[in-house]
Amino acid sequence: MPRTLPLHLPRPAASRRSRRRAAVAALLAVLLAAPAIAQEPYIAVACSDYVTGALGALDSAAPWTGHADLASIHADAVLTCHGGLVYVVNRLGADNVQVVDPSQDWETVRQFSAGTSSNPQCLVLSPDGAKAYLPRQERDDVLVVDPGTGGELGVVDLSAWADADGSCEVGQAVLAGERLLVAIQRLDRDYYWLPVGDSYLAVIDTATDQLVDANPAQPGVQAVPLQCANPAWELTLGDDGLVYACCAGIYGLADGGLERVDPLAMASLGPVVTEAALGGDVNAVALVDAHTAYAVVSDAGFNTALVRFDPSTGGGASTVLAGSGYVYTDVEVDASGDLYLADQTLGASGVRVLDAATGAPLAGPVSLGLPPCDLDVPAGPTAAPAPPAALAARLSASPNPFNPRTILAWEGLPAGPARLDIFDARGRRVARRDLGAQGGAGGASWSGRGANGQSLPAGVYQARVAAGGRAAACRLVLLK
Repeated sequence: MPRTLPLHLPRPAASRRSRRRAAVAALLAVLLAAPAIAQEPYIAVACSDYVTGALGALDSAAPWTGHADLASIHADAVLTCHGGLVYVVNRLGADNVQVVDPSQDWETVRQFSAGTSSNPQCLVLSPDGAKAYLPRQERDDVLVVDPGTGGELGVVDLSAWADADGSCEVGQAVLAGERLLVAIQRLDRDYYWLPVGDSYLAVIDTATDQLVDANPAQPGVQAVPLQCANPAWELTLGDDGLVYACCAGIYGLADGGLERVDPLAMASLGPVVTEAALGGDVNAVALVDAHTAYAVVSDAGFNTALVRFDPSTGGGASTVLAGSGYVYTDVEVDASGDLYLADQTLGASGVRVLDAATGAPLAGPVSLGLPPCDLDVPAGPTAAPAPPAALAARLSASPNPFNPRTILAWEGLPAGPARLDIFDARGRRVARRDLGAQGGAGGASWSGRGANGQSLPAGVYQARVAAGGRAAACRLVLLK
């Protein structure tokens, strides 16, 4: 039997218009049903179940809507927001930087290698966005790149601080003015990654990409020695111009703390608060104001908690939220005074939103699909961080080295009551003097004597003058 061919006849115009309208209506229905794309202001969130990873975002205003699966990322990733872009550092096993543009529906606009098997720890951009710094744990260095192309601009070698296992275990980094401070953990890879002795912050001049000698009185190029070991977690720049290092010491033991470092004087000022006071290892910190801060703390059983404390005294620690297991991983505060906590609680993971002033819950946990791991608050596409106020002031001493007396002179501090503190080489305060209304510009002398009037031994000291929330510092050398 012959096959009958289908007969195609033109359809009436009215029928074609009806079908076109139906198709448009169906497309609109799909678009309206699709999830909204987050736009600024937002909180960028790296999410992971440690097998797969995804980039999410949270609107940074009520009702704090969450947006999941905006881009695929590595299961081990941390974030940096700068100039309207999100830089995803895909770490161990991926070793690359993924650049995501939220204004282009969160597309990955470029991606570049950090070096095979280099394990980059984070990315820090210069204020103008012209250079990016990648501390590489498996290379014992900091890679300097052009973030626009990924092209290599230089490498800063940190291997001089390697311990007996051959590595110095480079960690996190933070920019303070024109100085990049990089954590050097120094852990024993052959024995449970325990700290082997002193840990440091190396100092890099971003104008020259060269190491800065933190102690010219000693041979070679010196880093800033820390009083606590193992700066394993993030470094944070405070509004006071100081760098705050989360030092874990030996995990599970109360032997570390949140330590302050003066990037201008290149000296540690000691722990703001100890792990013993907080109740565990300090994993992350959010500095709200002079008297309010929050820390993610992990106890001896590796149960995490969000703890509030007073950074001016190190006291007043109180638990705001207690998790069951290792569930809290990061905490951030934004300019509006909202606090964001990454919560990986099984079956109820998401980002919690709290009032930073009171600790009261506002929303959440807001689900983002996969559990949140790392948070970052964008400064905005046109915002460029100004140098810290503490670095704008200047303090000098003459003569220096000195014996028996030196004259300190400062400028650039706010008007009002000023205070002089003297610290020894280990960051311990050995003398303090209230200077009265000598803010702005002023002067004072120091005769090398301690708080009780005793003559101090020869050595390297740090002088620091503070007024109106700002400070200036300089290094002193006392001869005998």
